[in-house]
Amino acid sequence: MAAARSAGARSKAAHAGANGAAKAAPQATGSAGGRCSSSCPTKDHKSWGECVRSKGLQLSPAINDSYGTRQKTWDKELDSYESAVRQGLEPAGTKQKHIDAAIREADSG
Repeated sequence: MAAARSAGARSKAAHAGANGAAKAAPQATGSAGGRCSSSCPTKDHKSWGECVRSKGLQLSPAINDSYGTRQKTWDKELDSYESAVRQGLEPAGTKQKHIDAAIREADSG
């Protein structure tokens, strides 16, 4: 009967790979374009990073104007809600329409 291993222990064979040999990291081909992304039209970049940078991708959602606008609107609504609660009001929700309704109700009566 084999000795029990702890949950984090791995055998050398499992660590090296299924066939017992360690998998080698892919090597650069040495020629330009060998590392380009599959959608690269020119295939003339020396590295994958150079290829992706040449595409001018904007990966950050903060760059997108619609994201910033939604975020600002949400922050403004939460600030208004906090202000209403500090004044002793109880809005039905955090949306601006609920906050405005609570303020109108407090002003009218």
